[in-house]
Amino acid sequence: GDTSKKLPDPSEPIKEFEDILNYVGGWGRYQYLLLVTFFPFTLFLSYVAYSPILFLYVPDHWCHIDNITSELEPLAFPITSDGTRSQCEMYDVDHQEMNWVCDESWKPAFTQSMFFFGGIIGTLFFGYAADHFGRLWALYSANGLLLVTGLATPFCQNFVAFTVIRFLMGLTHTTFFSVFFLLTLENVSIEKRSFIGNISLAVALTVGGVYQPWLLKYLQDWKIWHHALFIQVLFAIVPRGFIHESVRWLASEGRVEESIEVLKAIAKFNKKTVEPHIYKSFEKLVIKEKSHESQKSWLDLFRTPRLRRNTILMIITWMCISSMFDGHIRNISNLKYSIYWTFSISAALELPADLCTVWSLNALGRRWSAFLSMTLSALAMIVCGFNLHNIPLATVFAMMGRFFITFAMNTGAQISFEIVPTELRGQGNALANVFALGANFFSPYIVYSSKAWESLPFMILALGSLFGAVTALFLPETADVDLPDTIEEAEEFDKHHTFFYVPIVHKWRAKKEAKEEARRNFNIPQITFSENETSLLSNRPAKAKKTGC
Repeated sequence: GDTSKKLPDPSEPIKEFEDILNYVGGWGRYQYLLLVTFFPFTLFLSYVAYSPILFLYVPDHWCHIDNITSELEPLAFPITSDGTRSQCEMYDVDHQEMNWVCDESWKPAFTQSMFFFGGIIGTLFFGYAADHFGRLWALYSANGLLLVTGLATPFCQNFVAFTVIRFLMGLTHTTFFSVFFLLTLENVSIEKRSFIGNISLAVALTVGGVYQPWLLKYLQDWKIWHHALFIQVLFAIVPRGFIHESVRWLASEGRVEESIEVLKAIAKFNKKTVEPHIYKSFEKLVIKEKSHESQKSWLDLFRTPRLRRNTILMIITWMCISSMFDGHIRNISNLKYSIYWTFSISAALELPADLCTVWSLNALGRRWSAFLSMTLSALAMIVCGFNLHNIPLATVFAMMGRFFITFAMNTGAQISFEIVPTELRGQGNALANVFALGANFFSPYIVYSSKAWESLPFMILALGSLFGAVTALFLPETADVDLPDTIEEAEEFDKHHTFFYVPIVHKWRAKKEAKEEARRNFNIPQITFSENETSLLSNRPAKAKKTGC
């Protein structure tokens, strides 16, 4: 059933969006529908994020020579210092096949960087579209392009064509997923934002990450495998009939009648009865706010001091988290262990990490969750980097690092949505993602840096995580508070919290103080006696004391 917070006094006017959401249902059947529908979009995220790592993975290899026998191999290939045959060198022979290895090993990293470059351009475009044409328009446009590029990728026959199609797919990243994430967070009650934002990520990214490598191994053909993954994006058109446009966005655009129609549809689906004067009060609120509103752009995020500070900190933190997370995923290839098992295990850690995030975001808050998870991830990477030749130990700590950076990723994703006011949330989130994608542009080269020193990728991941951990501590705390709708509200956001504010400690202290206050206010009735009763009591003989033998 609906577990929204207590309804406001019906006689009071609607003062903010959360008030009307509580009337129509902030956690009911419609929110359950959003949760279920969100699942495939997070599954698509796993395909976009994980698939290049698998089909661009460079296995053990060596130069090709026709009709070579095992007896003749020592005569054809130089022996390296560790006693194995060279992967990229051979003695003078007549034939050599060129692949994306050895001197061409830069190509996979370059194509992935072009993917992120496309993401920068696409995020700016779709972020603008989400704020001006609606969340749904941006959602379906991005997923349509993702479907086309996903199905076209296996048909690329050369480096140029493959790079172009990776760039075009990058245009959709991460809009195909983040717009629905935004739409979901805007339609649930405060206390459920952490849950609904992470449970789909937990399940879908785990399922998508665990089964992809084994499906590829079973099919033994990356092209068929790629088509099998991205044909599923067709599902993106299904929600069009029952998922509504963002009420917050419609209201911010002054489309009052449409926003009220959506609210009525949500209330009906949630089996809620809302009095007409409640909608009328909401309409007055929207008209009032719209009359004081001027055309806003992302530049307005930097015009007032507190919002400017929070926006800059949020962008820096999100850059660190996003690029370190992407680096962790790709760095699997630098572990000296089976790619199938390491990839599956690291993806399986998504579920416990996301479930821990659901608890931590509300208990520890967003800031401390980000700080602790990134710090622990950094420590795990340092241990791993200095123990790469101890394969079991290195693998265990690499998995620990992946667990904590996943924890941080889920935390950062929620922070980046909650700090920016509604009227600029699409553009603000797009701006943060642009900088994050700019940082991600270099993440393939973090992995490639192992060519210089095998421990270097692990050290870079550790330093980046520590830097992001520090900046996260200075962000405003967004747990258990109403999201800001306007720039004015965002400027006043979180002024009442101290640096060491932790939600679970605050709630415990508040509960303790409430009990003490109740105890002080509890008056024990006084018993009075008459003079005769007092005289009888004072003359009553004392009770005999027991003595020992």
